[in-house]
Amino acid sequence: MPGITVRIGDGVSAFGETDDAGAFALMVPVEPRKPRLAAEKRRGAGDAVSALDAVYILQHLVGARSLSEDQVLACDTTGDGVVTALDAARVLDLAVGEIERLPVMRACDSDWLFRIATGAREDRVLSCDNPSVEIDGAAPALEVVALLPGDCTGNWTSPASASKRLVAPRRSRARVRVGRLRLRGKRALLPVYIRSPSPYNSIDMDVAYDFTALRPQGVHLRGQRGDPIVQMSSKGADGFVRLAIASAEPLNRGRRQLVVLEFEVLTDGLASSPTLVTLKIDEQSPRLSQFKD
Repeated sequence: MPGITVRIGDGVSAFGETDDAGAFALMVPVEPRKPRLAAEKRRGAGDAVSALDAVYILQHLVGARSLSEDQVLACDTTGDGVVTALDAARVLDLAVGEIERLPVMRACDSDWLFRIATGAREDRVLSCDNPSVEIDGAAPALEVVALLPGDCTGNWTSPASASKRLVAPRRSRARVRVGRLRLRGKRALLPVYIRSPSPYNSIDMDVAYDFTALRPQGVHLRGQRGDPIVQMSSKGADGFVRLAIASAEPLNRGRRQLVVLEFEVLTDGLASSPTLVTLKIDEQSPRLSQFKD
């Protein structure tokens, strides 16, 4: 990963930054005490955290999925040492933009966590309480592994990588159609029909709307299974509402599902209907079609 600041601490002023290939080199001064290596990085997460990451947490909690040690660390979004349903809720908060940083990011004052592999002993995780690793003797070849809090799937990729893609290029086999806006007095309902031949566990959705005429009120699911976690966020007068849904069990009961966004109508007439901007099903793009007058 590029852009990681790597430094020698304990009063030694050697520091550097990883290059585009993720490599770094530091001159380690000879000191009476052993120098300590530390790493930090801010930003660069992109849109790697989605509702599918919350699915991994929920499936882990019910025993349907085993997480690696690195995944457990990434899924512990609160930084309390355990993975719980609260961590899944915080992932959805971040996915929809309700929060800008996860609690563990604020506690560690870093947007990333790191593990240093020295090759000479067991790897050590750099936590908030132990933000560096001691280098014994002649400095060995070191590998710094960056972990993005909230990225439970571990599928983050650098924008500088050759693929420049977060997910696999194949499209989802699901089909999505946005229906006609339905007016019910001071309420407006926007139906989104999802048809998928295979089960899925997460939905991420962005909808644009006229904020002078409509105000988001909630979301209703029809045809779902299990007990999904739903988070919706709209930031004031920006005209966008973001929705994230995650469930340990497949969301769709059979082949069809209906997601209904509810708005409060603020004016006597509507000049335009809300528009589906993006929709991801398990981080994959389905085929989209929108009703047109």
